[in-house]
Amino acid sequence: MEGSLGFLFLAFLIIPLPNFFIFCTGHSQLRCIDTERHALLTFKQDLIDPLNRLSSWTVDGDCCHWLGVVCHNLTAHVHQLHLGSFPPIPDDSMTPEQYDAQYKAYSQSMFGGKLNPSLLDLKHLNYFDLSFNNFSASPIPSFLGSMKSLTSLNLSYAGFVGLIPHQLGNLSNLLYLNLKQDYRFPGLYVKNLEWLSGLPLLQHLDMSYVNLSKVSDWVQLTNTLPSLLDLRLSNCQLRPFIPPTPTVNFSSLLTLDLSENQFENTSIPSWIFGLRNLVSLDLSENFFHGPIPVDLQNMTSLSHLDLSSNNFNSSIPNWLYSCSRLEFLNLGSSNLQGTISSAIGNLTSAISIDLSGNELGGKLPRSLGNLCQIPSSMSSLTFLNHLNLSNNNLTGKIPLGTQLQSFNASNFIGNKLCGPPLANNCTTSGAKPNIDNIGCQDTSRHVVDWFYVSMALGFVVGFWSAQGMGKAASEFIQEDLKMEYVCDYMFHLLNEYAKLLTLKPIRPRKAVELCAERMACPAGVQKKFFMESMENGPTYTSPCTMPHPYDPPSLHAFLQRKEISIKQVELWEKNFWENQNKQI
Repeated sequence: MEGSLGFLFLAFLIIPLPNFFIFCTGHSQLRCIDTERHALLTFKQDLIDPLNRLSSWTVDGDCCHWLGVVCHNLTAHVHQLHLGSFPPIPDDSMTPEQYDAQYKAYSQSMFGGKLNPSLLDLKHLNYFDLSFNNFSASPIPSFLGSMKSLTSLNLSYAGFVGLIPHQLGNLSNLLYLNLKQDYRFPGLYVKNLEWLSGLPLLQHLDMSYVNLSKVSDWVQLTNTLPSLLDLRLSNCQLRPFIPPTPTVNFSSLLTLDLSENQFENTSIPSWIFGLRNLVSLDLSENFFHGPIPVDLQNMTSLSHLDLSSNNFNSSIPNWLYSCSRLEFLNLGSSNLQGTISSAIGNLTSAISIDLSGNELGGKLPRSLGNLCQIPSSMSSLTFLNHLNLSNNNLTGKIPLGTQLQSFNASNFIGNKLCGPPLANNCTTSGAKPNIDNIGCQDTSRHVVDWFYVSMALGFVVGFWSAQGMGKAASEFIQEDLKMEYVCDYMFHLLNEYAKLLTLKPIRPRKAVELCAERMACPAGVQKKFFMESMENGPTYTSPCTMPHPYDPPSLHAFLQRKEISIKQVELWEKNFWENQNKQI
């Protein structure tokens, strides 16, 4: 009986499988809806298709298999149209001739013509991409505002001209709207932005290079979009005067791009400082004046900050160096003076820093070396791969560091700098190498200092603990280990180790600089020999590893512990002599 039941159960599982497979794959049984196929063919008739890219769009074909068409796998309704024409992306391995040939092919492949209202028959279309095409003789058709199922509409770089239809405000399900124009051929404009209030779900809005000069209340109107994450209004000819808007919150906004609007003779508007959740802020090429506002330091989530091509006429504020989350920082051509603080080494998340085209002077801080490599324990973090300091008044030697020497020399020209990657050698004029201007690879001086200081501190801390145990020890132990002997020896050690703090070691000419990367050991017998021959103290770590350099917080904590220990020793000494005087 049990065998029969098992067989029936197995048959129940196996028999429905073919039908289930067909149901899930969909395309093997379902074909394009006739009305939607007809709508697409009518739409094709009004398109200019120079290279016949839509040759698969035939009368008797299945539109679900046509180029650029995506159907729902259960209903077969057309729900996506991918008709963008993408230009070639410049590549370092690509010659100018190769790029020109690819760009010519792209130019010849662009769609043109006009959009046919037959698209309205695509009732389930939610994604429509016509980017990077050439509809230069056509305005954006107002009927697009009736395609209520759209959640994504991309008309960027499509060459449309004229007034943006307010009917787009009827697309209440829209999440993504990109109307960005080619900066060479801007042709779109608006009279107002009140239609944006009909897009409550909108998350991404890009209207860069669209003429918004007639819109004075753009801040208030974009502020009505509760779901907005990304707002890009670059080069929109925005009004120079930005009215105060106390109710601005943009609570969900992560990216704000207001670059190239040329707000001449104004300072950065204060409402921006309240956008605490911003991750990316681009205010470049706006000719803002005055010092860099201190209120920017409250925007602690920023990882991308571009303030280039403004007129701040100030130094780099110290608080900026504490923005540890910054990955991209551009302060180029912003009329900055003063020096580059050694605190720049605190920007340990930095991937790109551009300080070019200013009037920054002085020497390059050695702490720039802190940005050039990451300890193995932080291998998941990014590291500096772009640094532009060109055209300033910087002097001295470029700090030695793996990344700094790999940068292009053009990133350092226009200064009085020397050393790699520049051709001029710092020693050609008879100048001696400055050991204080060494980057992240050269830690020999600090190794000497902190190695011996750590030994002394270890003795002090160890003694501190030992004193507590001594209080509970027998009178015999206390008598045998008289405090005066211990203190004399301890002070002797501290005095001798302190002499090492003033040591200025001279590296031999052929000395090899050691860092974690140089201490990589081979495996197998050689490593086993190293391990077995290593003394089992004072450390049990492999001889092939070295401790990582102190980071600023660790060094600060170390110095605090050192200061506390010294004060404790002084207190012990004071108490000791007071007790001695009482016994006399």
